[in-house]
Amino acid sequence: MDVCLCVMEPKNQKLIFSGAKRPLYHVANSTLTKIKGDRKTIGGRQKEEKRTFTNHEINIQEGDAVYLTSDGFADQSDVEGQKFGSKRLENLLLNIATQSCKKQKQKLLTELIKHQGKEEQRDDITIIGIGI
Repeated sequence: MDVCLCVMEPKNQKLIFSGAKRPLYHVANSTLTKIKGDRKTIGGRQKEEKRTFTNHEINIQEGDAVYLTSDGFADQSDVEGQKFGSKRLENLLLNIATQSCKKQKQKLLTELIKHQGKEEQRDDITIIGIGI
């Protein structure tokens, strides 16, 4: 199972992120930074006795945005079998990061529907955005 978690410390202007095969996207000063999670899952067979994950400490400030996602949006196919794609999702997140939550949701849905067409949804699609 893939998962990503974060803890915000607004007083210290920090965010601590850990991911199991999932990244965190941080938008600050019109730049998107992708912080990769570890290349292991939280389930399945484990060779090690105790599985640990890397904590990434990120400085945050007012006006920043962070996004946690499942792989469903990027992996959604169109009628020709082409995925939406991670790079395209990253560009979309960067372009909408300064908009209101309502506008961001609408833009994400519009782009997904336009891409998906009549193709059925193949996986869960979760995007959590946090405006700092």
